[in-house]
Amino acid sequence: VLSDGRSFVPETPVDAVLLDAPCSATGTIRRRPDILGRRSSADISSLQTIQWELATTALGWLKPGGQMIYATCSLQPEEGEDIIAAILEAADGRYQLAPITSAEAGLFGRSITENGCLRILPSSYADIGGVDGFFIARLMSIA
Repeated sequence: VLSDGRSFVPETPVDAVLLDAPCSATGTIRRRPDILGRRSSADISSLQTIQWELATTALGWLKPGGQMIYATCSLQPEEGEDIIAAILEAADGRYQLAPITSAEAGLFGRSITENGCLRILPSSYADIGGVDGFFIARLMSIA
């Protein structure tokens, strides 16, 4: 499918969605140190709007029990934790956070947050040569 995810409507509800949302890419700082100088708070705000629209639209595609993985390569809470918190607050109980388990996260299990998301920092994995920073959350439709 080649379409803007904010206006796409699947023919039938789906079991799962992987949303690799457009973001500031601040998680790539290890490889691209110039990224911080190229992003402003206005950029983050604009990206948050797109992330919100994509995520809330994609959640509407899910069957009951369906899951959406929301991922960004951003270190900014505004593009990760804050988006997920806002979605859950506005969802009126239709969606819930489905914690990622250590078994699912494998090597990245040590990056699981207390609410079951992954917050991977570039500095956390120097022992394996380093990684880019990411935020990953799983939401489940319960309506």
